[in-house]
Amino acid sequence: ELTGPAGRLEVIRYGSGRPVLYFTTSSLPEETEAFRAAMTAAGFTVIAPLRPGIRGSSAWAGDASEGLLDNWLDMLLALCGPNPLIAGHREAGVLAAQTAARILAKGGQVSGLALRLGYHTAARLFRNSKLGQDQLIRFFHKDSPADRQKLGNPVFYETTRDILNFCFEDTDQIVRDIEVWGSDWSADLHAVTKAAPVLFVHGSQHVFQPLEGIKTLVSGKENPRLLAIEGSGQFAIYDHPDRVAQ
Repeated sequence: ELTGPAGRLEVIRYGSGRPVLYFTTSSLPEETEAFRAAMTAAGFTVIAPLRPGIRGSSAWAGDASEGLLDNWLDMLLALCGPNPLIAGHREAGVLAAQTAARILAKGGQVSGLALRLGYHTAARLFRNSKLGQDQLIRFFHKDSPADRQKLGNPVFYETTRDILNFCFEDTDQIVRDIEVWGSDWSADLHAVTKAAPVLFVHGSQHVFQPLEGIKTLVSGKENPRLLAIEGSGQFAIYDHPDRVAQ
């Protein structure tokens, strides 16, 4: 059962294999036992939402197809993971086509849904045990030896834990943040550097945002400028607070 702004949506899930988001105009999205057995034998995991007002699903005004698309599509696709098959029976074939068209219109949204699914899974691991929390904290720094070796210090460990805890409070928000970070913000930076001095303070061993990219950005320019702090990664602000402050 999914819970969202429109209430509740009961979803039938069965089988094992490639995900199929399956729409039907029936009140029985598993259709028949024979259909269920055939889809399972064919190697599919079927994710089938019930129609509004049926069993555990909340009723809402308006067309059922529009309601599913407007209120539940992202959550349904997050259940499916990346690149599901989209299928519909009878009139719901139209809904399947509309769903596929909306996914295509979103462009990069599908990768965002895959990210969101990953963050939901990681959040469960983080909250369920101290071991899971420790694994994710270390994974956060796995590519940066400069950062990883600091985790024996409780301050750095707890700082990372707080960062992850904040991210997992709203997995949708962190995915939106990543989409922003991955977008082209050069026009904004250009506008700012025309009006004010800009200084990047950056750890030389920062893996998530490598120093080489910042060096290329400032190369040959008086503005913006770069202060590279050698031997530091994401924790440069804690390693050399005096230099950062200055």
